[in-house]
Amino acid sequence: MSDTRPVAVFDLDGTLTRRDSFLPYLVSFALRGGRPFRLAPMPFWLSAYVCRLVSDRQVQERFLVHFLGGSRWKNCPNMTSGFAGRG
Repeated sequence: MSDTRPVAVFDLDGTLTRRDSFLPYLVSFALRGGRPFRLAPMPFWLSAYVCRLVSDRQVQERFLVHFLGGSRWKNCPNMTSGFAGRG
């Protein structure tokens, strides 16, 4: 029996892609999901990270919860398909 569940891969250290994929994905997810207001706190968290007030892990966790939290699993493929198809 084969497992056909989708897998999301984020290249946080630049070994698989030439560019960051995490932030562009989250921005795309927010815009495709009709929730652009989720972008509002992004500058605050990025500034806190640059000032070393929070770790990269804390920012990544906060972004995942903030952007993806409350999303219905059935809607995720539609909001992700446009991003995954980009080369």
